Amino acid sequence: MPLTDKIILNSLSSVRTIEDSYTSSLVSVMGTLERDLISLMGGGTTEQIVDTALARQNIERVLVDSGYYETTGDLLSKGYQDTIEESYKVYQQSIGANFQFADVSLGRLNSIKDMDLSKFGNLGDTFADDMTRVLLDLNFGTIDAKGARDILASSVSKFSQHAQTWVTTGLSGIYRESSIMLAQDNGITKYMYVGPGDRITRPFCMDLLGKRKAYTVDEISKMNNGQGLSVLQFGGGFNCRHQWVGVE
Repeated sequence: MPLTDKIILNSLSSVRTIEDSYTSSLVSVMGTLERDLISLMGGGTTEQIVDTALARQNIERVLVDSGYYETTGDLLSKGYQDTIEESYKVYQQSIGANFQFADVSLGRLNSIKDMDLSKFGNLGDTFADDMTRVLLDLNFGTIDAKGARDILASSVSKFSQHAQTWVTTGLSGIYRESSIMLAQDNGITKYMYVGPGDRITRPFCMDLLGKRKAYTVDEISKMNNGQGLSVLQFGGGFNCRHQWVGVE
């Protein structure tokens, strides 16, 4: 295996380690969230809540107290920055050039982080809306405590899965974006698809890996991964483990 491939695969492994760290943090947050929401529900015997805004405030408070917003904030600041630095290391160690990001690229990467933070916020908002309705239904007696807890468990599980998907997709996406921007800023125009080829690799990704061919951004933009997502940013789709790396 060429030295370049080793460095790239080590970098991808580092990105997956970052992903694992934040998904583990979110799993812990969800456990706290479920416990605190059960406490908030109080078994269905609490006084009726007639003000929807009050119920919503309760859910938002539990979200904050559980550490959801703190964890996602750390992800978008430190986690994304660590991932961007991994893409930078590939070129520094593999090519040996003193590559630098252009100011416009740094601005774009910050914009991506802001947009992804908004996505995490939207996930929290949707969850708060769903749980507000459950809390109101419980306190008005339209569902019992067991029904409320069943809905709660299902909602927390879906919330956790969606948040974890955004972690893996977001970190992989920022790696691809930063890698391509850095390459473009320093005169590289063609990119190769790299990463693991194993039993869980999508056929789309396996085909690209097998070709060992370099593509222009224009050529990549015309590819179709069958998921309606940009191949340049998302590779084979959600949770894709592969990356585009500039080679010439």
